[in-house]
Amino acid sequence: MAAPLAVELDRSSPVPLYFQLAQAIEGAILGGDLGPGTGSRTSLISPSD
Repeated sequence: MAAPLAVELDRSSPVPLYFQLAQAIEGAILGGDLGPGTGSRTSLISPSD
């Protein structure tokens, strides 16, 4: 099982959260950390402010 993808989102940034997340996922794919068959299970962790 692959390690969870750690993504840090900046709510104060002018860049929309969905785009920050998309960039993180794209980086993980291009970096080889996230590939085909990795799975679609997700977990929600409440952010600490």
